[in-house]
Amino acid sequence: ATPPPQKKKKKVPQKLSKEDIAAVEAKIQEAVAGQAWPVASKLLKNLAESDVSVDLLKTTTVGKTVAALKKAADAKLVMAAKGLVARWKQMVRDADAASS
Repeated sequence: ATPPPQKKKKKVPQKLSKEDIAAVEAKIQEAVAGQAWPVASKLLKNLAESDVSVDLLKTTTVGKTVAALKKAADAKLVMAAKGLVARWKQMVRDADAASS
């Protein structure tokens, strides 16, 4: 017997800690080193769907890691990286504007 289909819960963006980001960053670097573009794309998607605070963006190197993906050999990955970096930069600008 198959279980009844589960109702899709609305995904609440996952709040990431410094450790979470460091782990994802290491996995992205590993995927890029092995040119595992689908893996890198999935990790990027997870980052994009997560709640990464401006403070984390400023105190970790995840922005640099994602920005480096803009030079990847995979067009989809390049587009996703560019989009995420642009969004994060805007978040940081908005936060800086709000605090000044």
